[in-house]
Amino acid sequence: MQVFILVARAANVFSCAYILNLARPPNSQIPREYQLALWYSGLRGAMAFALALQSVHDLPDGHGETIFTATTSIVVLTVLLIGGSTGTMLEALQVVGDSNRYRHPYERRILREAVRKGHLVRANSN
Repeated sequence: MQVFILVARAANVFSCAYILNLARPPNSQIPREYQLALWYSGLRGAMAFALALQSVHDLPDGHGETIFTATTSIVVLTVLLIGGSTGTMLEALQVVGDSNRYRHPYERRILREAVRKGHLVRANSN
């Protein structure tokens, strides 16, 4: 079952990013590293939790409670494991970190615009 969730999430993220990138100029496309970050960090289970919570009221004979308990356990486990490792994964993909800071043209453009509008102050590097 978990494999299907991973595949479904990948199909959703990568196909949507592909379609978006077709309509975007090359300097503002979503890079592959960011797509992987979206895929990885989105595997948390909010929809599963909502459905399990509803099953408590909809299913008879304690089946809803069983589904809710199992789903809550899986959601908590994935939040702790995947959520706890997301920072490491983002650094491994070089999405965050000092070595590749603001390397994507879209990020640089957003930062330049923020500095121009006075939302950010440019620091002197001495």
